[in-house]
Amino acid sequence: MLTARRLLLMRNEATEAVQESWAAICRGWFGLRDPSRFPAWCCEIKLLELQLSKLDAN
Repeated sequence: MLTARRLLLMRNEATEAVQESWAAICRGWFGLRDPSRFPAWCCEIKLLELQLSKLDAN
């Protein structure tokens, strides 16, 4: 959440981006081929959602 707040500057936008990230992680869980990549995979999804949220805010 701290990373989201730093990137988006608005608490409500950060909260929404984090929720969207977890929703994307839950939807894509079965597509993860290598469970050892889970932390990196989650981070990639989180960063993508933050970038999309930042674009939507502009």
